Amino acid sequence: MKAIFRSFHSLNDYSLRHQLLGVFCLITLIPLTGFAWWNYRVTRSALIQSANQSLDAAASQTAKSLDAFVKINLTSLVIATQQETFVNYLKTSSSASPALKKQALNILNTLMAKDKVFLISVALLDINGQNLLDTYSPQVGQDESNRDYFQVALETGEPFVSNVEFSQLDGQPYLYFSHSVRDRQTGEVIGVLRSQYSATRLQFLILEHENLAGSLSFPILLDDHNLRLAQGYRDDGGLPEELRFQFLAPPEWETIQELQAMYRFPPSLPTDLATQLTQFDEFAANFNPDRPYFTTILSQEKNIEYAGAIALSQIQSWKVAYLRPKSVLLQPINIQTRNNRLFALGTTLAALGVGFGMANVITSPIRRLTAISRQIADGNLSACADITSRNEIGELARTFNTMTAQLRCSIDTLEQQVRQRTVELQVAKDEADSANHAKSEFLANISHELRTPLNGILGYAQILSYTELPTQKQRDGIHIIHQSGTHLLSLINDILDLSKIEARKLELVPKPVHLPSFLQSVVEICQVRAEVKGIDFIYQTNSPLPEGVSIDDKRLRQILLNLLSNSIKFTDRGSVTLSVDVVDLSETQATLIFKVIDTGVGIAPEDMAKLFEAFEHVGDAQKQGEGTGLGLPISQRIVHLMGGEIEVKSELGEGSEFSFILELPVVDNWVQQHQGIEGSDNARYHWRNRIIGYEGETRSILIIDDRWENRAVVSNLLEPLGFETIEAENGEEGLKLLREKQPDLVITDLAMPVMDGFELIKHIRAAEDLHHYQIVVSSASVAQVDQQNALDGGGDRFLAKPVDANTLFAIVSECLDLQWLYEEREETQSDENEERTQEDDMLVPPVEDLKDLLMIVHRADTNEICHKIGTWDSRYQEFAVPILALAEEFKIEEIEEFLQQYLD
Repeated sequence: MKAIFRSFHSLNDYSLRHQLLGVFCLITLIPLTGFAWWNYRVTRSALIQSANQSLDAAASQTAKSLDAFVKINLTSLVIATQQETFVNYLKTSSSASPALKKQALNILNTLMAKDKVFLISVALLDINGQNLLDTYSPQVGQDESNRDYFQVALETGEPFVSNVEFSQLDGQPYLYFSHSVRDRQTGEVIGVLRSQYSATRLQFLILEHENLAGSLSFPILLDDHNLRLAQGYRDDGGLPEELRFQFLAPPEWETIQELQAMYRFPPSLPTDLATQLTQFDEFAANFNPDRPYFTTILSQEKNIEYAGAIALSQIQSWKVAYLRPKSVLLQPINIQTRNNRLFALGTTLAALGVGFGMANVITSPIRRLTAISRQIADGNLSACADITSRNEIGELARTFNTMTAQLRCSIDTLEQQVRQRTVELQVAKDEADSANHAKSEFLANISHELRTPLNGILGYAQILSYTELPTQKQRDGIHIIHQSGTHLLSLINDILDLSKIEARKLELVPKPVHLPSFLQSVVEICQVRAEVKGIDFIYQTNSPLPEGVSIDDKRLRQILLNLLSNSIKFTDRGSVTLSVDVVDLSETQATLIFKVIDTGVGIAPEDMAKLFEAFEHVGDAQKQGEGTGLGLPISQRIVHLMGGEIEVKSELGEGSEFSFILELPVVDNWVQQHQGIEGSDNARYHWRNRIIGYEGETRSILIIDDRWENRAVVSNLLEPLGFETIEAENGEEGLKLLREKQPDLVITDLAMPVMDGFELIKHIRAAEDLHHYQIVVSSASVAQVDQQNALDGGGDRFLAKPVDANTLFAIVSECLDLQWLYEEREETQSDENEERTQEDDMLVPPVEDLKDLLMIVHRADTNEICHKIGTWDSRYQEFAVPILALAEEFKIEEIEEFLQQYLD
């Protein structure tokens, strides 16, 4: 207060005229300024409230228009799905008449006609998600089962609209509408009707709703991650659509990956990923419907402030933000403020004029008053001692020189003898190698001839097993023939493996392998064998192994199983250990050391030299008769092909250690290994009775093979089931019969005179009237390259010889799409070997079948387990179900315990 008084007191320093003029101006301007400020605040608040209401109404109207667009499309699909034509077509799609297909396609084209600009296609999908009919024909046959618009429509049965999704084919954004098609009689969902819209339709909808809240007002469409789906006006003069699919603010990398995984973001990142609108992004992310208004800037360069409001879509997880520049929004109050300022200025000038005049008038009466033996010992035999005297020292020197000369002469003689012996040994070795290679090449080349007689033996054993034999003894005899033939086949394969290695014809086929899973499968097999013997099996690794490596997994498994099986066989107490460790690891190469250590009987020193010789047995004499003596020789030779060598350390009576080192490429595109049931062979899973025929008309099959017994095996397996078989001895005759008889399927050998199988397949695929035939290649060749060449050359399936009946039936069924007929046999009580459990009255197979299955279980071959069960009668289905379930999980020990309780 004192300061105010002092200010007023200081006026005394000015002239009275100035004092009067100042007081008069203050009296005029203070009320005028206060009224102008109050008027500005009230008017600004009213304008902002009115603008917010306009923006809110515009945002809501735009959101409702989007919802209406969605509802109209969903309603049209709901109405269309009531068409009986769609129901009938989905029921009979595979056999639908052309008229029905045309009628269904006409309806789809009618739906397309409602929007010829943005509606891309309308399609009818079956229950498996396959595109059956589509107005855009390139999409017919496409699998859409993994898309959300198919899955949700199938699960809920309700209309569904997707988010904006990017196509994997053209990278363009689309919007999908879908609704399930139901069978009116059963109410079951039998398909899905789907329409595909270009997401550009949303951009046009947004552009149609500009200026709803006044000039320069526009909407922006955002999804639930604040990604722009459509953009209205831009203040920087650019095209609005250029901002589509940009985030308001930079997102987390995980968010981008998540959206790309759901096809909601372009697969290739755009140049401009996001704008730097952090304030806008935070408000949209934390949007509160009770407080829908906000302010933001849309360009860092322009720095223009916008007022906005957000409305939510009632159908989709979309947000409509409606914005208008605050400068445009507050333009009326700015005009009023300018007018008020002009009025205030005029008033002030007038007041000053009046005041000045009055002051002059008032102050007129008072105006006049303001970084040498050592040489021989070192090998220099030419050194010579000097002889300087004839005394004892001289004699010693002469004796030393004589000894050196004699040693030099002896070494020269010995070297000459060694060279002579080396030449003789090399000649003998070359002769032996030549004879050995000739033998090996002979064995490798007669693989076809060795396996062909077995094809007849095993084939007719299977044919007789499908025949009703009068006595159990005869059935047992056939079983023994088949079992013995199978064992003989495995021995022949071992011998052929060895011969192919020696003849340098064994091919390694490296492929990406998941190393930990591969090793675990080997461990599980050997753990079962070790537990059967009552010894411990230990698997250890002291360093992290690479995830994926490139290796021939079949041959590496053969090596490890041979070494581990030998250790388990010769170990009666203690343990067998498999150790795998990393010696060196880089980004592209891994050096691994494999060790197999046991506490068995050990190997005598004199036996070490012949350990890896073919057909040699070492170790316990009681166990030498087991096996062919080829396991270790084959393993050593395969390791050599892989670039390593098996080394052995052993102490008799203490145990042995086998080890080898391999350098393997590190890969990323490995496939997880799984040793369980791989169900491609339908015959494995049949617990039914014997096949006696098939449904439908008679099918004919052309069998081409130069050996009559091979043709007879296939014919005698197929003809009892109702097939008509046609036989040809070579490819030329087969090609002629193919044109004359026009069979349903061709089964051909590869090695034939006149025209072989490869040339035959080439002719068939090149002929316009024959190229549609399905061809099954049947060969006794076990070389993977021959099998792959046959399939690459045009074969559809490969059937190995000796022919397995179940495999043959499965291939024929797949190629001809057959439904088998099975013999219905009444359950009898006369079988002495069958019994029912007292607990649940479950029928148990004969003891012989259980013993055979147990032998397969000991080999830990889950595929062979399923194959064996597939040959059982359907009466044992209840008994087989738990075994198959355990096999799927590779629980070998549990299967063994399950079988043992019935054998005990």
